[in-house]
Amino acid sequence: MVKSNITVTVVGKEEQNLVLLTQYNPVHLLTFKDGGVLVEFSEELKKAIADLSANHVWLNANIRDSDGLVALPSIVAFIRSLNTSLPIRLNMPYLPHARQDRYTGNNAFTFKHSVVPIINECNFQHISVMDAHNPSMLALFNAPSVYNSELIDRLPDYWKDDFVDVDMVVAPDAGAVKNSEKYAKYLGKPLGTASKSRDPNNGHIAYNAIYGDSVEGKTVLVVDDLIEGGATVRLLAEKLKEQGAAKVLVAATHGLFPKGFDHLRGAIDHIYTYYCWLPADEVPEDFVEIGRASCRERV
Repeated sequence: MVKSNITVTVVGKEEQNLVLLTQYNPVHLLTFKDGGVLVEFSEELKKAIADLSANHVWLNANIRDSDGLVALPSIVAFIRSLNTSLPIRLNMPYLPHARQDRYTGNNAFTFKHSVVPIINECNFQHISVMDAHNPSMLALFNAPSVYNSELIDRLPDYWKDDFVDVDMVVAPDAGAVKNSEKYAKYLGKPLGTASKSRDPNNGHIAYNAIYGDSVEGKTVLVVDDLIEGGATVRLLAEKLKEQGAAKVLVAATHGLFPKGFDHLRGAIDHIYTYYCWLPADEVPEDFVEIGRASCRERV
């Protein structure tokens, strides 16, 4: 099981210039059998936070489990016990429970009622996320400044050359159209949209049609904000191959991959993910391209 990874960067100020007092200093989370979480800071980090020249603090949080989320208020409280006036900013690329963003049947609105109260308790000066699943939910945060960065803005630095042979971009569902349109426009390629349905009895998804230009003989790029197990995007890739696509590439901002990658091979030709939950040594280089360090390294 992949654990949360939280580091602290302390930024100081010397005259008019900002300087790093300490960078990517890890916070150690110890979990007790009863579920309690203990937060430990190094002496170096304590010293940097208490430094009179400290200007602000960044919490770099890859939240992968409930321990990491629950620990955030404790981390913030400890920082403020060392320096009461120090502004604290949160960099949390992946929003936990972001897909539970509405009431659907028996599913509770987990994001609003569980995640938001914990983050708002911290009273962050600024919150930065990346490709939020539902950007409108960011208005629930009480931080004066909330920024949702987009992977498309960093594409030239990473996979621009990998996508030169792409003939068409396909959105996996209606909710992904807006983001996929940006990729299609950037690459100068046509956009298609997949239509899917879900069986209300068992939750199984089926892809019914691909709307737009024909995919026959083309290299198709599927764009989404998040890949979990990958079963849904595999179904879409199989549908595209059935309709004659020569290659199917998949680009996702966040990649969880709890089941690994073997079940995705064949249907999908290559995966590009910016934030990967798995450590780099568990990611097959011939099949997956990582744009950023794995979650067990720095954010």
